[in-house]
Amino acid sequence: LPRHEAAALAERLEGWPAALFLAALSLHSGAQASTVSGDDRFLADYLETEHLAALSPEQRRFALQTSLLAELTSDACDSLLARSDSAEMLESLEDAGVAVPLDQRRRRYRYRRIVRDLLSRELERSEPETARALHRAAAGRAAEIGAVEEALEHAAAAGDVKRVADLAERLAVSACGRGRLDAVERWLDLVPEDDVEA
Repeated sequence: LPRHEAAALAERLEGWPAALFLAALSLHSGAQASTVSGDDRFLADYLETEHLAALSPEQRRFALQTSLLAELTSDACDSLLARSDSAEMLESLEDAGVAVPLDQRRRRYRYRRIVRDLLSRELERSEPETARALHRAAAGRAAEIGAVEEALEHAAAAGDVKRVADLAERLAVSACGRGRLDAVERWLDLVPEDDVEA
């Protein structure tokens, strides 16, 4: 690969050696570097057999449903799923090599990008209504805590055009002021033209 494509692929796979090796197999099979992600057949098979197959059905369900969150905290997961044991679930997913802690006290976690890719696509494919409902709930929570841009992304994934329009209107002026016209254009593309005009 040209150096810039290799660097972009390594960044997307977070430098994970096994993932990079499997991505190389995909490239040899004709895949494009820009499209290699968690649901690539080599990567998906590896993630399934080495990490996800060992999860209990409850752990798997929890991981699927929380895969739409970029950052995992016990409070966010409890709120999203209306449960009270998310801290223990996150610790068990760390033990299984699926969740990665973001701080020394293990209060914040995330899934590796390709694991999150695989899980979120599986949720959208197998349970589209559940995925939309979870995105709606995540949008509501993000808006409550002032994470407006995150709320907008979840509202878009939920197909909630009215909320996307409201949130884009709130964010547009400050985003333009910071030179983020590309983000504003992306948000407006999610909203029907009549609503944009209004």
